[in-house]
Amino acid sequence: MTKIISWDEVEDSEIKEPDYLINPYVVKEGITFIWGKWGVGKSPLTWHMAKAIGTGKGFFGLPSVKGKVLYIDVDSPESVAIDRLKKLTHGIKGIDVHFVLDKPFTFPGQEEEQDEMFRKLNDDYTPDVVFLNTLRKCHDLDDKESKSPKLVYSYYQHLFPKSALVFVHHAKKESLDPKSRVVSSESFSGSQAWINDAQAAMRLEPYKSRSKHMNLRLHHVKSQFSEKVLPLPLYLDKDGTSMDSYVETDLAVAYERMLQGKAKAAIYSELTSTRGLNAERARHVVQIIEDGGYPDSRGFLSSLGGINEED
Repeated sequence: MTKIISWDEVEDSEIKEPDYLINPYVVKEGITFIWGKWGVGKSPLTWHMAKAIGTGKGFFGLPSVKGKVLYIDVDSPESVAIDRLKKLTHGIKGIDVHFVLDKPFTFPGQEEEQDEMFRKLNDDYTPDVVFLNTLRKCHDLDDKESKSPKLVYSYYQHLFPKSALVFVHHAKKESLDPKSRVVSSESFSGSQAWINDAQAAMRLEPYKSRSKHMNLRLHHVKSQFSEKVLPLPLYLDKDGTSMDSYVETDLAVAYERMLQGKAKAAIYSELTSTRGLNAERARHVVQIIEDGGYPDSRGFLSSLGGINEED
């Protein structure tokens, strides 16, 4: 139902931080657009996002809110998806995440059976967030047409009116011309409106470094509601499913020791001996916690500075 707000109500209203399911990546009832190269790790990334919301226990150090998750995968055969997901569950039960493994959807000219399935999923499950993997198999429009994002986003918003929507998309194929110029903000397939019409956008990229603890970075490309944060360093295991972040581990170790009342010198020593940090980085990690950047805050991603790049 359309909501009408008077000028006076706007003037008297209080401006507040939007509600996030994962701060600052997934806005409640908003649209998040994620893209990256084929095989880079987009599915594992969004599985971990789904797990973070399904448990409410945080996403690699970033605060999350517990909610119902519906993950729709129309990109992988059921046997392949289940085999990979089992590596992620590790016997953990009770996480509020449900998966739909289906064939690609049609839009426009959708089948009545398809719409009925969506309506039933929304009515029976009332998800707080719906992941759609991948975008190119969720519609039949031309990705390059500027009107396509509006039509696709609106279609799924009407199907799931109270849900955040997270669309997973592929990067465009790389040119064989060695002189071609790649613009990272336009490296996905299709119209720039896929980003423009979303509330948040992230790019997942492989990252080559000397570190054994970092092979990906998640770039916070767009946010309508907050300042962009520095890239989140990630590590995708060889199993193609397990993922972690060395920054979260560093902060978690330091925070636990601080709660135990350990002296700073002892914490610095442990971080350098067991985590491989140099003295400057060890002090920086502790300072981030003292400044309120961790836990339950996204502040550490704005405070990483030199520790976002491993030595």
